[in-house]
Amino acid sequence: MFSQAISRYFARTGGKYLRAAQQTMDLPARSASPGQPSFQSQAGQRILKRGLDIAAGLVGTSLLWPISVVVMPGIMLSSKGGIFFKQAREGKDGKLLQVIKFRTMTSFTSANIFDPHTWQASQKLRENIDPRVTTFGHWLRTTGLDELPQFLSLLTGEMTLVGCRALPIDLLESLSINTTPNWRIIRRQAPPAIIPAPVAYLGRFPTAEENVALEMYYLSQATIQEDLKLMARTVLYLLLGKHS
Repeated sequence: MFSQAISRYFARTGGKYLRAAQQTMDLPARSASPGQPSFQSQAGQRILKRGLDIAAGLVGTSLLWPISVVVMPGIMLSSKGGIFFKQAREGKDGKLLQVIKFRTMTSFTSANIFDPHTWQASQKLRENIDPRVTTFGHWLRTTGLDELPQFLSLLTGEMTLVGCRALPIDLLESLSINTTPNWRIIRRQAPPAIIPAPVAYLGRFPTAEENVALEMYYLSQATIQEDLKLMARTVLYLLLGKHS
């Protein structure tokens, strides 16, 4: 009953956000400073957002080491490979960022496991058809614990808590060709985030087109109040057990 109530809540409110995002794709360009996310031109909002990132980073890193005692053996027993997943992605101002997460997949990456239709629709394979995800990895994703190592990047300022997901370079280039021309330019003005705003808005993984629209929507009005609201929605999303 509880999960059904959350699902209905996301279906109702997520649709509202998506409609607003699709109607206001040009808002970031009209915000206080052309080509900048709205919070970038507001000193008070920047300070509050940075303070939230530092506070979250301190909490996350304090939990990282004790949780690692349980997580690391689980990863090693679940499949062969390293403890961490590392990948270069685009960060603030277009600089390369090394994303580090707890590994949730096997090292098997044969191209024949990919369903191109699912990839195009969802940006990534759905959990229930992705044979790379281990049983322990599924639990890590469901709880969001796979993201915990990234909290170190909150302290360095390379990442922020809420905002746009750090995407692989090849995916960014593909989306940039087929979507709003200034989308990639605008999202570069802010650090990539641990909590992706589009997922928090919808309560599910967005399609590529939905992701672009909702990122633009978020960046047009990003405030500390919006971040706190999206953090609360993320808690509900994690309670659904569909994090991937």
